[in-house]
Amino acid sequence: MFARRASTSSINVTDASDTAKLNDDLVRLNEIFPNQDVETLRRKLSNCSSETKLYVVTDALLKASRATKSIRPTELQDWERFRSEHYKASVKTLL
Repeated sequence: MFARRASTSSINVTDASDTAKLNDDLVRLNEIFPNQDVETLRRKLSNCSSETKLYVVTDALLKASRATKSIRPTELQDWERFRSEHYKASVKTLL
């Protein structure tokens, strides 16, 4: 559990509006692909240009997805969401 949290902190988000957009996209993708690991969704969103993020990630996941017998939807936890650079810097100063 802690290793997963540590790995998510390496993704850079620069602006509060970018963070909100990324989190909206992350929620949408998690709803569409509940069987995908949230870390995978975050990584894919982080590696695309902002104009095409949701389209490119959705297309890639659709092409790569396989039919599964049981899909259990999962709700995103707060710690799985993207954080702005300001937030990360504030947390570091508190530590």
